[in-house]
Amino acid sequence: MQAPQYGNPIRSGSLKIGGWLPARAGIILIVAAVILLFLCLLKEFIAAGVFTLVVIVYVGLLEIPFGAEDKTLMHRIRRYAAHAQRVESGETLFLASHFGGQDRALGLPGVLSTLTVRDSVDGLGNPVQLLHHTRANQLSVTIECSPAGVAMSTQSRTTEQVSAYAAWLSSLAGETGLNGAQVVVDSVFESSVPLAESILSNLDPAAPQVAQQIAREAAGMLPQTVAHVRSYVTLGYKISALAEDVDGATAEVLSRVPRHLKALASAGSGISQVMSDADYGDMLYTAYNPHRNGEVAQEIKDRIPAFRPFEGAAPEYFNAAHPRVVFHDSVASMTVMMTVPDPAKITDRSYEKLFAPSRHFLRKRVSILYRPVPLAAQRSRIDAASRATTTESTSRKRVTAFEVKKAKAAAEAMDQMSRGAMIQEWALMVTVTFEPNAAAQRAAENELKALMGGMRWCFADYAADAAFHQTLPLGLFPWTYAPSMSLLAKAPAAEKAEDQKQQEG
Repeated sequence: MQAPQYGNPIRSGSLKIGGWLPARAGIILIVAAVILLFLCLLKEFIAAGVFTLVVIVYVGLLEIPFGAEDKTLMHRIRRYAAHAQRVESGETLFLASHFGGQDRALGLPGVLSTLTVRDSVDGLGNPVQLLHHTRANQLSVTIECSPAGVAMSTQSRTTEQVSAYAAWLSSLAGETGLNGAQVVVDSVFESSVPLAESILSNLDPAAPQVAQQIAREAAGMLPQTVAHVRSYVTLGYKISALAEDVDGATAEVLSRVPRHLKALASAGSGISQVMSDADYGDMLYTAYNPHRNGEVAQEIKDRIPAFRPFEGAAPEYFNAAHPRVVFHDSVASMTVMMTVPDPAKITDRSYEKLFAPSRHFLRKRVSILYRPVPLAAQRSRIDAASRATTTESTSRKRVTAFEVKKAKAAAEAMDQMSRGAMIQEWALMVTVTFEPNAAAQRAAENELKALMGGMRWCFADYAADAAFHQTLPLGLFPWTYAPSMSLLAKAPAAEKAEDQKQQEG
């Protein structure tokens, strides 16, 4: 059976004339041309020259985007200035309390300090934990999955799982109060010692000697490091859209979890469970330093109850003062963000290398963020994309094959929607961790460029700290949080306490 092809991305955003000039900039230039003509008729040539210079500078700085990020020059200048100000004020540096001499308890860096864990019980009586995003008025629940992959699966089975996944994504558009969904694939290479010891410790003394010998040889043939892959699905809900208070919203979110577990199981998620406080803690503990993975694996093997709460899993330090690269707990990380998806049709195996473990990195975390489009807005979104595509193609002097393809994609999307398809806004971010030296950074950058394939992408140069935390399976959606999240953001309770202290003083 031949693998089916997927993907029909259409561009949304501001209308561009000729594929590069924003409509707003075009209107400004037309009005400026009329004014300039009027000044020339009045023979005010000096005023006309000054006016022309002002218009060129204004449009060039503020109105014309360029590059992979599609941002204006003024936007880039402001972003650089904001980063420099954060560095100057010390906001890009986080030190754990026992290093920073702080009196307060250990906290988490950045916006993570505003997240609190809420204990609850699911419908089966099992204890579960949700994350309360105090500043975003959001509750998030994270499901840890254990997919088997498609390497040993038949094409028909894989196609069924992809269809089930698409059906789950489509259902998100009609879910009340849903801010967004996040799928994270986290991979790391770790020591094979715990795995080898687990194999040897589970040998049955009564088993045949030949079987025991084969098991021992297999354990001895393991490579020095083995890949470990974890998958997560995070759902974030707006509290005020679900209930009048957090308790009511918590109950509503938990009532929806079984449906999502069932849908994800059909899509090949394998054995799935809602993450607990300890799961969050271990995830953060190893995210800040991949070298700790072996430690956590050994604790699980030895059944050592090394409980790490979410709020106590802070790094020893976290430094985002340098562009592109953040340094944390003896390692370094950087993040790339997709700006335009691959326009080509893809199969279910097109991006295996992107999601698969890579020995070029200590850790690789691929995060896909979904923002449901309300059902009432989907038709207008398709219409706008179709009009924009038509305008761009007709405004060009020469219509290229690529422009023809974009127009066909918009028409195909319209046809698919008429047959029940749903529109989904989505973004992709990849965070990689490597040794903190120039050679490792260069190798990581080259490997990332190869992995991103036909997408347009850019590095998170001046918001690397925010990007790092947004790829964690915590529901930190970019459209919910400010793009530049302060590393030293205080929780509302802490701010209130500090204000009261100042007033009393």
